Amino acid sequence: MSTAKAAIFDEINAMPDNLDELEIIDSLYHRIRLKQSRESIEEYGTLSTDEVREYFRNKREKRQAVQ
Repeated sequence: MSTAKAAIFDEINAMPDNLDELEIIDSLYHRIRLKQSRESIEEYGTLSTDEVREYFRNKREKRQAVQ
């Protein structure tokens, strides 16, 4: 079994038994996204609130300039 499959089965086995199929899929999606986010934070660090605001302000200004 591949490492990815084994990791997914580990995640499923850690879930409560009373979840339906959609809840399992939704939970897997969120757990995978959270894991990817944590790995990204470890690799690249985080941005301050001011840096995020500046990024979106610049993006908005560029979009308005094009219109």
